[in-house]
Amino acid sequence: MSIAIPVTLFVLLSPGLLFRQSAVIHTMIFMATYWAVAKAMGVALSKADLLIPTVLFFLLSPPGGGDLNTIILRALVFAIIFALVRKYF
Repeated sequence: MSIAIPVTLFVLLSPGLLFRQSAVIHTMIFMATYWAVAKAMGVALSKADLLIPTVLFFLLSPPGGGDLNTIILRALVFAIIFALVRKYF
């Protein structure tokens, strides 16, 4: 599965874009949505495939929400880190 889906979910589900909740709530929603999208596409995710983007989402989510520029910048960082780390799992 490419990095496009997790990055798109990162942008859409980042705190502050659609609604403001704690980063933990957004992280759980991210993980559930990523799993559901992968399952709908017929892609089997390993534990690492699911946990690594989820941990990155939690670490890079703007605290207390953020504006669109902050979210886009963090999504770019997410994409770069995820692409580099993905080589190892």
